[in-house]
Amino acid sequence: MYQDVAGAEVKLSGYLLSCYHALRLDWSASSYFIALPFLLLSINIFLPSKVLVKAAKFFHYILIPVAIILLLANMPLYQSWGTLINRRALTFIADPVEMLASVTTGMLLISLIAVVVLSVLFIKLFQKINFEKEYSSSIASSLSTFIISGGLIFLGIRGGWQLIPINESTASFSSQALLNDAAINPLWHLGNNISKSKLSDKNPYAELDVATANALKNSLFSNTPCPELLLNTNQPNIVFILLESFTADIIQPLGGEKNATPFLSSLCDSAVLFTNIYASGRRTDQALPSVFGGFPAQPDYSIMRFTEKAAALPSMPAILQKNGYHLSFYYGGETGFSNMGAYLHSNGFEKIISKDDFPSENHNSKWGAHDEFVLQKQAAELNNEKQPFFSVLLTLTSHEPFEIPRENYFPVNNESDKFRNAVRYTDDCLKTYFKYAQQQNWFSNTLFILVADHGHRLPLNRDYNDVLSHHIPLIFYGDVIKKEYRGKKFPSTGAQHDIPVTILQQLNLPYHAFNWSAGLTDSCRTPFAYVDLDQRLGWITDEGSLTYLHHSNKPEYKMNLKDTMEYKRAAAYRQVLYSEFLAAGEK
Repeated sequence: MYQDVAGAEVKLSGYLLSCYHALRLDWSASSYFIALPFLLLSINIFLPSKVLVKAAKFFHYILIPVAIILLLANMPLYQSWGTLINRRALTFIADPVEMLASVTTGMLLISLIAVVVLSVLFIKLFQKINFEKEYSSSIASSLSTFIISGGLIFLGIRGGWQLIPINESTASFSSQALLNDAAINPLWHLGNNISKSKLSDKNPYAELDVATANALKNSLFSNTPCPELLLNTNQPNIVFILLESFTADIIQPLGGEKNATPFLSSLCDSAVLFTNIYASGRRTDQALPSVFGGFPAQPDYSIMRFTEKAAALPSMPAILQKNGYHLSFYYGGETGFSNMGAYLHSNGFEKIISKDDFPSENHNSKWGAHDEFVLQKQAAELNNEKQPFFSVLLTLTSHEPFEIPRENYFPVNNESDKFRNAVRYTDDCLKTYFKYAQQQNWFSNTLFILVADHGHRLPLNRDYNDVLSHHIPLIFYGDVIKKEYRGKKFPSTGAQHDIPVTILQQLNLPYHAFNWSAGLTDSCRTPFAYVDLDQRLGWITDEGSLTYLHHSNKPEYKMNLKDTMEYKRAAAYRQVLYSEFLAAGEK
């Protein structure tokens, strides 16, 4: 047995599983490597030229030693940094003296010998490939060769014909980071990291000097929290339901439409309702780091797509796991989406249920299993889950194209009506789910948290840059809530990324690592919400809201808010946030 970087034992069988899960990324990396030679040799089929053949050969003579150097360099790099070779590692080439200073003469000599020997060996093997082969003069035969080979390379690059192109989640199968990293092709990882890291180390949102920006950001957070404690126990089970696209505009107690979600609206009468909460970003890959890591969505990139950066965030699920909770995640879609699987594994989720765990007849035409089947599966399997548990469920059916497996609830005349039908379907599924859950023995000791992953412009066709399209529900429900708080509303402005501290405060667990999150029941907190609007910055307080185009100090949307000081706070917040994003995971 071996130990990973966290000290956990790793069995030999784990490494064998890593080899198996590595196959698709290896296929993808190989397909990228042969794409250019394939193109050159395909041209050669139709327009024979010795220059093209020599160019294809020369490409491999360069590629083979470079690949060997990078693969060999990955081994000491991982041992030192705990990360696969990446863009940052390549920057050390610019300072070879320092780079070589960290390597012993013996290691350097062995490495050089290994590079030379392996390069010669693989080049000799490569030369046995017959590039001078006479191809059939038949146009049909040549075309079929081109189409079949090209199709296989295309499939290899995207990792197959599944909906989502391949990413590192494909190789992620274990809660042990070492096994997941062992399954990731280092060259594929490097190329992917470089393509995503079109970042300079300079913060493009640095409008203020660092000291001023930090002071303004820090002034938004209280040093003396005083949260109201809602629960009658310190260790409840937690069922966390992330509702796809559930904007506040469909929740009647939040000012939304009356008939869109009647069950969820009625649930608010006996729950704790946070009435002025905003999603951190527009997409699910921005929501997960927000609700689990307390990290707001930043401009330009989703941190979840950067495995090393996301792994550097504090983790509410990991804290719960250390305190005896058993973690599970249920989703009807593909966890390969936006690197979700790798993120979940790095957060300690031991059980991850996804699209492939449901029969095809339970799927819609595009995304995966409908909500009723996912909810049924989670509720049934929680009966056998060891308590206390932290189980997350991400719904799906209310995502475009809004397909539901039942008769429509409302006449469909436009896209808004399709959306209404989809959320009403999920609402009905939740009604059935809670009716079943209330009959189970774990229900009385369970806190249910329902929150949207993000808002939506529908059903009111709001402007994408209207902060109200980011207004979302956040509901705490269950018998573990003290009776005096059931039906209570907390009206102060807050954000999705305030959830981790809110939960950890209720459980009396450490939360100080979450420096972007504040407890929503804390009367000492500054009420505000930051929202990433892609090209814009959204800022909301109890007094109103502002929306700014990046790199401009003129508000585009303004609601009852004097903007001079609030813009400085918002700009400072964005500046410090982006600096932390750039620095996250860098060593």
